[in-house]
Amino acid sequence: MQISQTVSANAKKTTMRNKNRLVFISIFITILFMFGCDPGHYGKTFIRNDSSYTIELKYQTHTIDTSIVIQPHSLTDVFHFGGLGSGRDYGCCVYEFTNISLKTSNASKTITKNITDCTNWITTNPNSRRFSNKEINCEFVVTPSDIQ
Repeated sequence: MQISQTVSANAKKTTMRNKNRLVFISIFITILFMFGCDPGHYGKTFIRNDSSYTIELKYQTHTIDTSIVIQPHSLTDVFHFGGLGSGRDYGCCVYEFTNISLKTSNASKTITKNITDCTNWITTNPNSRRFSNKEINCEFVVTPSDIQ
């Protein structure tokens, strides 16, 4: 009878050790998952032409070299981006381009607003928390007063 009590006590100790290990491993995996994963960021870039002139956007990224004609009084989706890093720390859409320029189709008119200046872009970034992964939208607006 004493042997069976000793075996039973050892079995209980082993069961407790296994439960403690399982709890430790679960906590470790949870912490690793929470702090080891980065959801990345993604978004869209738009040009809104509120002027009465047709404008041409030329841009280059690491993978694209293109030009887009943007009609008067229109909103044009020009580029979709994504990458590593937290969305809440996203800076400026201009950084997505290696080269970008904007001009009117009328050679006698120029666009005075600088498209490479981050302060001229309207950035909507709903990623306020560390692990949020919501779409970032960037918009550059050309108004009639920006063309001279």
